[in-house]
Amino acid sequence: MDEICNWASYRGQTLTRTVRGMMYYRKALEIQCLQDMTDPAKVDRDRSIGSYQELQSDIEMAQAIADIKFTYVVSCQVYGMQKTSKDLNEKRRYQNIIGLMIMYRS
Repeated sequence: MDEICNWASYRGQTLTRTVRGMMYYRKALEIQCLQDMTDPAKVDRDRSIGSYQELQSDIEMAQAIADIKFTYVVSCQVYGMQKTSKDLNEKRRYQNIIGLMIMYRS
C-alpha cells in the first residue's frame, strides 16, 4: 500500500515530486564523495570482511559529508492544520509528510 501511495504522490503532489527531485542532489554528493575517497590503485576483487567493513566505513563517511554539505528546508503551509485535523484525508496528508521527512532526512 505504501508503494501505491508513493506512486500516486509522485504523479499528483507537487511537494512529494519537489522533495524527491531535490534529494537526488544529496545522493549525487554521496557518490561523488565516495569516489573521491576511493583510491583506484587499491580497488580489487577482494571480498573479505575487512574490505567490506572499510567500504561500509567509507559509505558512512560519504553520508556524513553529504549531511554537512546538503540540507534543504521545505515547509508546508497547511501542515499544522493537517496535524490537528479530525478529517481522515487531512490526517493521511499529514502522515505522508511525516513519511517524506523520514525517507529524506536531509
